[in-house]
Amino acid sequence: TIIIGGFIIFVYTMIRLLLDKKIVIKTILKIFLVCYIIICALAANYYGKNLKPRLSKYGYVDKKYLDDRLKRLNEVIKANPQDANNYFSRGMVYANNFYFNQALDDFNKALSLNPNLPIANNYACYIYINKRQFDEAEKYCQRAIMQSPNFSKPYFNLARIYQHRKNFDKAVEQITKAIDLERNFYEGYILRSEIFYNKGEYAKAIDDLKKAIELNAPDKNYIQENIKRIQRKLNLKK
Repeated sequence: TIIIGGFIIFVYTMIRLLLDKKIVIKTILKIFLVCYIIICALAANYYGKNLKPRLSKYGYVDKKYLDDRLKRLNEVIKANPQDANNYFSRGMVYANNFYFNQALDDFNKALSLNPNLPIANNYACYIYINKRQFDEAEKYCQRAIMQSPNFSKPYFNLARIYQHRKNFDKAVEQITKAIDLERNFYEGYILRSEIFYNKGEYAKAIDDLKKAIELNAPDKNYIQENIKRIQRKLNLKK
């Protein structure tokens, strides 16, 4: 707000200067510029010290906040090294910031302390998918499902594995289980739409994308463009 307001005043003063070249206006402009620079410097210093950690969808925007968070978790783990949840929490921080190897180490440590952690198995599955180690990913997903059959996310990840293997029928079966368990799971409808598209079932793909929009999925414009693209494919097929 300070910067924008200052910019507006600056523009106004420049216009006045162009209209009236009196020495007084030049002096005022110089004084204003000095004050403006000082105010901006003070504002930057204040907000730099007082802003809370900013998070993106996936993790910490500023590495300093990431380092601080990891430092606190390291201290917690040192104080209680037998608590599986602490390792899982640190693993989540690593995973959300794309430190996948460190995340896997922590998830596996958590599982060694408490094997009955389906969420840790699921996130390990997710990481192995991103590392494109699909056989290993499937093992963790299957364990998560065995431990918690009503947990939707492992079915979602398992569907991604089958999709990669081009086993689209099994992929649809797994993602449909995820959707049945979590009816507002818009990510599930988007993934199933992709799989239906892979199968050449364009009408079903469109229906699932429309359902995702109904569930307030983000990037609606992008989804609408995909619907139009698939509709063109469907029209050609007819």
